[in-house]
Amino acid sequence: MRNTINNRTIALSTLGVMAASTIGGLALTSAPAEASSKGRRNTTIGLGAITAYGLLKKKKTVAIAGGIGTALAYSKYRKAKKAEQRRRFR
Repeated sequence: MRNTINNRTIALSTLGVMAASTIGGLALTSAPAEASSKGRRNTTIGLGAITAYGLLKKKKTVAIAGGIGTALAYSKYRKAKKAEQRRRFR
């Protein structure tokens, strides 16, 4: 019984320290990070490769999930690209 209480105490203490450090770290960041259009393009290419893999291997779930992910990533890529072009020409 004594050993179980010690283990619980240590586990809860560790959890508390980890939570406090995570919250403290989030408070220190001034602005959220934004992915560049190049990073978004690379993500789109990677998801497209996953879609192709699913289609070639006849894995329906992988192909559908990859296709949806690719479409969303491409949409975000185009928006980021347009925003970069607007900022460049100001």
